[in-house]
Amino acid sequence: MWGEICRRLQGHPRLRFDAVHFDKMQKVVGRQANPFIVLGVIPHANGAYLASLGSDWESFYNAKRSSATRRRDRTKRKKLGEFARSGL
Repeated sequence: MWGEICRRLQGHPRLRFDAVHFDKMQKVVGRQANPFIVLGVIPHANGAYLASLGSDWESFYNAKRSSATRRRDRTKRKKLGEFARSGL
C-alpha cells in the first residue's frame, strides 16, 4: 500500500517529495494497528492525553485548575474586557 501511495504522489509534478515525515503517529487507527508503524518510526516525545469533560465546564475547570490559577484567569479576563471596552 505504501509503495502505491509513493508512486502516485511521485507521479504528480506538484506532489513529488524527497522525504516523508509523519508527525505524532498513533499505534492504532480505530480498532486496527496503524500499518505505517512498521516503517521504522520512533515515538514522538510528546504523548497524548485524554480528558473526561463531565457534565459541565465549571466542574471540569474547577477540578483541573487550582484556585490561584482560576484567580489569575479571572484577572486576565477582567483586564482583557477593560481593554476591549476602552477601544484601544
